[in-house]
Amino acid sequence: MGKHYLHIRMDLVKKYTYGASSQEVKAHKETLCFAIWCKMQRRNSVIFNLTIKDVKKKLGVGYPKARKLLKDVKEDGLFTELGNGRFIVNTFRDKEKKPNKKGGRFQGAYVCRIPINKDYKLKELYSIVNNILYTSVISGARQDCFNVGNNDCAWHQLTTNSFAKVVNMGHGSICRIKKNLICEGKIKSTYAEMHMADDRNEGEMERTLQRFGRRNFTFNVGNLHYLIIPCSYSFGDRETSVAIKHRIYGYKLKGHRMQIKENGTIGNLPDDFYGG
Repeated sequence: MGKHYLHIRMDLVKKYTYGASSQEVKAHKETLCFAIWCKMQRRNSVIFNLTIKDVKKKLGVGYPKARKLLKDVKEDGLFTELGNGRFIVNTFRDKEKKPNKKGGRFQGAYVCRIPINKDYKLKELYSIVNNILYTSVISGARQDCFNVGNNDCAWHQLTTNSFAKVVNMGHGSICRIKKNLICEGKIKSTYAEMHMADDRNEGEMERTLQRFGRRNFTFNVGNLHYLIIPCSYSFGDRETSVAIKHRIYGYKLKGHRMQIKENGTIGNLPDDFYGG
């Protein structure tokens, strides 16, 4: 049987990565992770009588954090209390209807997908969210390049600052995320390069810039001109490359949705997400 996925709007994920301090950023991400975990527990997203003890045991957190997460249920817009110890996780879908090229309207958004697992710990979901934010930088840069019709442009050459601004973490944490993604085979990366040209050597500056397709050097020190080529990135597997995509809600293929099983027989294709 195929995997089941939960789809979450990327703008919602990014909304919960900002704050006045690193502690506030972490708290916001954990609130989102808690909402994701709750959404995975039941298809109708309704949670009954969840206690601090339950949160501690199931999410692997201490008492203060468990109490804070349940407090978020009353204060954060991701949740709605229903009374009698019940609450619901609000939809992750974009309800706004947008015009299409044919004059009609549709509901859709850029979403990321997370495999459904009811046994996730908070720490695991926190890592997954950071990985999604990191790979969204690569995915977004690639899409921008494709939109201008140039598949050979340097969409994959990104600086650490590019990732830090989206993930909203320090360089040390960004490097750890990158290292883990590479070790898991989800992304590939080259090393950054630095090239130097001396303006006292006739034509050396022009040749260096032409060789790497640049208009200017990164910085200069006296007669020496330095060109920094950032790391090049690509996806290591298809699962990661399609984890962020544009989704139109309610769209169904004509006819039956089918899949070919490993034994060669044909069966119904399972739903790939809980009602986000």
